Amino acid sequence: MPSMPERPSMFLVLSIVTGLPIVLWVYKCLMMVVFQRKIIYMGYVPLGSRAEELAGIASGTLKGLSCEEVCVDSEKNVTLRGIFLHPIGQGNPPKTILIYLQGTLRFIPWLSIRAAVTPLHRKCRESLASHPHFSKLLQPPPPHISSAGLRNLAVLAVAPRSYWKSTSRKPTQGGILADYYHVLKYALDRFPESNIVLYGHSLGGAAALCLLSRLREGEGGAEGLMDAEKHIWFDPRFKRIKGLVLENPFSSIPGMVRALYPEQWVPYRYLAPLAFDKWDAVGGENSTPDWAKYDVMVSENDEVVPKEMGQKLFQIGSRCGVTGERSSDGVGKEVIMRDALHENAWEKREWIAELGKYLDEVAH
Repeated sequence: MPSMPERPSMFLVLSIVTGLPIVLWVYKCLMMVVFQRKIIYMGYVPLGSRAEELAGIASGTLKGLSCEEVCVDSEKNVTLRGIFLHPIGQGNPPKTILIYLQGTLRFIPWLSIRAAVTPLHRKCRESLASHPHFSKLLQPPPPHISSAGLRNLAVLAVAPRSYWKSTSRKPTQGGILADYYHVLKYALDRFPESNIVLYGHSLGGAAALCLLSRLREGEGGAEGLMDAEKHIWFDPRFKRIKGLVLENPFSSIPGMVRALYPEQWVPYRYLAPLAFDKWDAVGGENSTPDWAKYDVMVSENDEVVPKEMGQKLFQIGSRCGVTGERSSDGVGKEVIMRDALHENAWEKREWIAELGKYLDEVAH
């Protein structure tokens, strides 16, 4: 008579029940750390987004706007591609150039044309004609908005490395900052009489603050750069940067990791210190130039970035530190977009109204 197989020991059962989930979690955590830049910088999504052409813009989409594809040389043989938009018949040069710094997802040129200064990856499957957001920003404002700043404005939106048709290089914080630095230099060279306003959404907001921090270090205001680097990052024309608008910015990558995984028992929150690119907006904000005053636009129902992060950034940067109030010199404000989500703050009436007021204050 054959012998019955031995029953597995309780120790073996407990090892499988507890050990297998632990091994799987450790493996997933390891993969998240190793491939974190693939998770953060998603220029590859969706398939084909890096091959979009301006020629695919639907007839009538521009609605009185002129769109030009631009090419900007960055460091180490990196070439950047982007778009420059302004109203047809606008005086040359425009009084204010708004430089857009994008979020983490892809850059799609035809989508950029209808998405105003909102992230250039939004709602790619929707009709261009049904969302004339650039018209909202660049065409004459509604009668109830008397903003001179909106009447002589142009938008420069350039994709950093690995996005759209820009050179396919591994995106890093240092590389993206270098790209936006060269975009800024391009704007200063091409429009020597225009004021500059930076507009950053989400990750782009942190990038804008970190960029301004590097410019201040280049002026000698901090010890973060060697003397040779200070020379590279210093340019007296940077004084023409008159303002900064932050839309739903986050404070840092580690802060976002902890915000996305608030539960103490979830292991992913403890990966925060292992972030390769910190994007420390709070540290960058503490060393931004004194001449850069900014508005912070926060969506009330932001489902991605906790609105408290944007509020904290404003309170740190504001001289008075009072929510919803102008700073002590009258420039800069925190604006709460009621009922808005992370991606649709621009749909709210107060978005264009507050942006117009801000441009009047900083670019007059």
